[in-house]
Amino acid sequence: MEIFTLKQLPVLSTLAREYAVCDYWFSSVPTMTLPNRAFASAGSCQGQMFDEKDSKHTGCYIEVPSKPKKPGVASIFGMLEACGKHWRMYHGGGTCQAVTMFADTMKSQGEGKKNKPLGVQHSTDSRKLAANLEQDVRSNDLPEYTFIEPDFGIHGNCQHPNYNVDRGELLIKAVYDALRSDPEVWKQTLFIITYDEHGGCYDHVWPWPHPQLKPPNDGYTDLSTKHQPFDFTRFGVRVPAVLVSPLIEPRTVCRQFDNGNPPFDHTSILRTIEDQWHLPPLTERDAAASSVGHVLTRDPSNARTDNPLQTVVVPSAPDCHPGATGLSHLQQVHAEYIAQLPIPDRLGNTHHVMPALQTEDEYNEYIRLRMAQWEANQRSLVP
Repeated sequence: MEIFTLKQLPVLSTLAREYAVCDYWFSSVPTMTLPNRAFASAGSCQGQMFDEKDSKHTGCYIEVPSKPKKPGVASIFGMLEACGKHWRMYHGGGTCQAVTMFADTMKSQGEGKKNKPLGVQHSTDSRKLAANLEQDVRSNDLPEYTFIEPDFGIHGNCQHPNYNVDRGELLIKAVYDALRSDPEVWKQTLFIITYDEHGGCYDHVWPWPHPQLKPPNDGYTDLSTKHQPFDFTRFGVRVPAVLVSPLIEPRTVCRQFDNGNPPFDHTSILRTIEDQWHLPPLTERDAAASSVGHVLTRDPSNARTDNPLQTVVVPSAPDCHPGATGLSHLQQVHAEYIAQLPIPDRLGNTHHVMPALQTEDEYNEYIRLRMAQWEANQRSLVP
């Protein structure tokens, strides 16, 4: 939060000042993007320390554990579904990566549950994402948990290093406005904005071990493993995290590390959801995590009605950044996972070789077609 100025990030900076900012929120593991995203939704990365897995798999980053808390559950999405709650993912541009990371969300997709209230709300760009979200807000049709995935393509709005951060500002503002479009829904909403890792910026706070930080203990942590030895008793780097709700007092600094509890990390999202909806934990990591629920100090009958972003000028977001001629690493990894989905051909063979792809559009189209084939095949298996 110290690297970019108010002028560069007026939307995020204003939300941080006028609602709550977490100055001790850490990534869950000191490594790359997908392991941290896995922790944010599953409380584990199943021992994987890199975006690419070094073992054979079935097209998902997180498989269903051998002894899950609920049968067939690997992620918070599967846990919500197993406990009779609803979830939905919104994404704009390209293809939704989050739904393909987890075996249980892929199962829901394959069974034809991509229609509301479960599944993915596909949009071709961030403007349509916000329009779809606003329509659901005004219809009082938001599920218990909504996950918003930005566009990770080279022209996307994920604010990845060397990407255009202005586009991320536009997305955050659009989501905020959509959530505020119905006052009754807004007063029941907590909007969490955070980042899987820090992006390489300097920070004077180092990710120290904490006595209350628990490894997942889900059978995947093994210090003797040759390729990825790590015991998951240390956080990753500190990352920005902003909490937005009309039940939060302005200029709140939300932290949780001085009362014996661990500081916030991505599994705090899981713990907050679990506490709110009385769900069992996914792993020992999220069972020990700190919830952010205490930041909601106002009663809904006294919810704020002000709009701190009303006079904020959103950046113009010119279509340029230094990596515009390259390919997104995450997009390439996404395609590699999708290539390994066990989709039988006409002869029943599931072996598939990913074709040579050169452009962002080719990657998007390949992923889209493979997902359509997967869903069609899985629906044919449902009695």
